[in-house]
Amino acid sequence: MLNLRKQLLHYIRLVRLNKPIPILLLLWPVLWSIFVASNGVPQPKFLIIFLLGVFTMRSLGCAINDIVDRKIDVHITRTKMRPLAHGDISLTEALFISGLLALIALVLVMQLNLYSFELACVAAVLTVVYPFMKRYTYFAQVVLGVVFNFGVLIAFTAIGNTLPATAYLLYFATIIWTVAYDTLYALADVKDDKKLNMKSMAVLLEKYKITHITIAVLQLIFIGALISVALINQYNFKFYIPIPIISFIFVRQHILIKKREPKKCMQAFRENHLVGCAIMLGFIWQLFM
Repeated sequence: MLNLRKQLLHYIRLVRLNKPIPILLLLWPVLWSIFVASNGVPQPKFLIIFLLGVFTMRSLGCAINDIVDRKIDVHITRTKMRPLAHGDISLTEALFISGLLALIALVLVMQLNLYSFELACVAAVLTVVYPFMKRYTYFAQVVLGVVFNFGVLIAFTAIGNTLPATAYLLYFATIIWTVAYDTLYALADVKDDKKLNMKSMAVLLEKYKITHITIAVLQLIFIGALISVALINQYNFKFYIPIPIISFIFVRQHILIKKREPKKCMQAFRENHLVGCAIMLGFIWQLFM
């Protein structure tokens, strides 16, 4: 019984259910989109499907990432204790779990319309492709942004069977946001990535000493895109209340990463879930309060 419990804990670690912040980072944009697409009154069916979908796809993405990177993770301080890299589970077990999660994702997306199904298929392919990006390009964070936020588009097509300008703007905003916060995340691994000849935006930006300015520009573009969404949809002033809060969080992140301490870089990354929460409150306030 003890061994079974220990093995289950390894499976939980494989799919990162023990680390909820990235789940929230995936969930918030999906909730924004459901809320906007349904004019603030989403059907329970869509909430359930997308909540389960977020957990499933994030878990699947982590499992695939660990399978692809299992020989690299052993050389990186932050990842060497991951269950597959550490030998706590076998490759066969990881593949089985990935297949099971993919099956669950397929069942969920089959509850949506054809347009959403087609977008989900594109997202599935990109989910498999993404883990290989650090080997070939410094812009893996951009690819992650494109993949990670496909739920924004799928939410709009599932509810309205169309992609209005708001959907594209929100998708663009979330891509930019993801590039910014995943660069913060990647800063924690810069030393190890350089040793292994792995690429990331953090490695590139540190090389040219433009990390802070680039992240700041991305954060400003993100805020600008959100304001554009508000202007297009003629949101009232209450939507803008969280903007100063978001700006404060972004400034704090730059202070945290100043000395490039891995723990503080990770802390800066994790604080982005507060940004997502604040934006959700903005959408709610402008409609109901």
